[in-house]
Amino acid sequence: MYKLLIFEIALYTFWRLSEYRHDILFYMKIIVKIVILALVVMGLPRFIQGIDVSGFYYAFLAALAIGAVNLFIKPLISLITLPVNVLTLGLFGLLVNGGLLWLVAYYLPGFSITGFVPAFIGGIIVAFINWLVSKF
Repeated sequence: MYKLLIFEIALYTFWRLSEYRHDILFYMKIIVKIVILALVVMGLPRFIQGIDVSGFYYAFLAALAIGAVNLFIKPLISLITLPVNVLTLGLFGLLVNGGLLWLVAYYLPGFSITGFVPAFIGGIIVAFINWLVSKF
């Protein structure tokens, strides 16, 4: 009797904490996006010389860092570089993506980029995959 009551209380508490079922799906989508981005970061060294990842742990950390940089720093830099971005018809945004990827690689051990050209190409690939994943 008491076990059933404790189970019902726990179930009700869980249901109230996630008041809407779409909250759980929202968090699951975020986790799936991070894992897909980590897999993309793991695959970058196979296609681009100059990018090195030590393992999946560092790729996962890089995916988290890329997500944080895209969330907090990229809007500010995009706002600052808006006039140049308008003049180049959006192509300067690709340079910003490469620069931010290079920034993540600079501060994260286990994930390194040796030059700007690999960072630029990697930024294009990461931006394309992020765009593709956001459509689903």
